[in-house]
Amino acid sequence: MKTLACVIVGLLALGCGDDDSDAALCAQVCEDVVAANCSPVPLEQSDCEANCVETRSGGCRHEHDALLSCGGDEPTYVCNPNDSMTVAGCESEYDTLTACLNEP
Repeated sequence: MKTLACVIVGLLALGCGDDDSDAALCAQVCEDVVAANCSPVPLEQSDCEANCVETRSGGCRHEHDALLSCGGDEPTYVCNPNDSMTVAGCESEYDTLTACLNEP
């Protein structure tokens, strides 16, 4: 099972490409993730970036991209009752990504 941080980061990284482009994208996205502070345990930028890159390289990239496409160019990030983050209006895509990330 992926960690909560992986689920949060998995929601927010957008784009596709090689490791370098994913790392650059994750660095940018994680600024907003860390600032949103949805987790009861503060998320560090470096941990966020590492989890983001891991999520981008895993088997759920398609679901991940679908969620982020749903959010558009300027997505609104919201905290869920379980202290994770999602993209407002994209609950179905969030649920699909979460199910994928939780597969053994």
